[in-house]
Amino acid sequence: MLKIRFGQKENPLQLGSVSLNCYILENKMRVLTLHSIQKNLGYEGKSESWVIEFINKLNTFLPIDSDLFAAFKNAILIEINDIKGKKASVESTIESHHLIKLCQIIIKAKEEGFLKIAHLKHAKGAHLIVKTLEKTNIDDLIDQVTGFTRHKIVTLEHFVTLLKNQQNDTAVDWIKTIPIDFIEAILEANHLFWEDVQGKPSALVDLLNEIIFSRIENDVLEAIRKSKPKRVYTRKNNKKQEIEHPKLKEYVLILNSLLKASGKNWNIFIQLLNKAYPKQKFFKIIFIENKEK
Repeated sequence: MLKIRFGQKENPLQLGSVSLNCYILENKMRVLTLHSIQKNLGYEGKSESWVIEFINKLNTFLPIDSDLFAAFKNAILIEINDIKGKKASVESTIESHHLIKLCQIIIKAKEEGFLKIAHLKHAKGAHLIVKTLEKTNIDDLIDQVTGFTRHKIVTLEHFVTLLKNQQNDTAVDWIKTIPIDFIEAILEANHLFWEDVQGKPSALVDLLNEIIFSRIENDVLEAIRKSKPKRVYTRKNNKKQEIEHPKLKEYVLILNSLLKASGKNWNIFIQLLNKAYPKQKFFKIIFIENKEK
């Protein structure tokens, strides 16, 4: 049984009338409880096998992917604690990306006339879920509501503070302007997680030196070192504040493209990077004292 890393029963993903209990598990999987999915689809009973029985009937008329069947048939069991930390219950969950697939199947069944009158409410619930989530990324929403997004930001801030306390190098300040998603991507490509940044900060230092500070043009690096990022503040229109250095931002975008082109295979990524941006002959890297063994 997998353990929950982020998320609480008392804090569901709430978007209008759509309310989904969501969690991030120890294996980084984003999941939704089967109970909350069925409730949003208009099912009022308690059986956790209802949805698998329902789509099994639909399969008579519509072809349904085997992975969707498997997701609901082999639901992931998790222990959910109450707000005081005591074990409250064991619930079945599925990975978040299966939700939209399920809803689309139900909507299609309704459009093609395969639903009975008693089941039309399920299509209505499915349509509401799809409409609510159509312009968003459900995993991003889960990261936000469970506190994982905040955890990543705080971890990076602590990492930068640690470096600043150990050395007089203003280039360190610019690390916090690098998109969190990119930091997470290079960590995952090296089988690292945010806990590794906390417990072994030198791992992230080495990665940043390898792909950024040893390769970015010396004049750009010096320009970065002679300036500081803008202070973060909230705009009245809530638009994203641009605090990145334009040259560093451009370079990180290129790195991100190369990482995607490599299929997030680190060895292939480094090969592409060596061709596009070989290391500078003379460069000053950032470092961390008392590196972990």
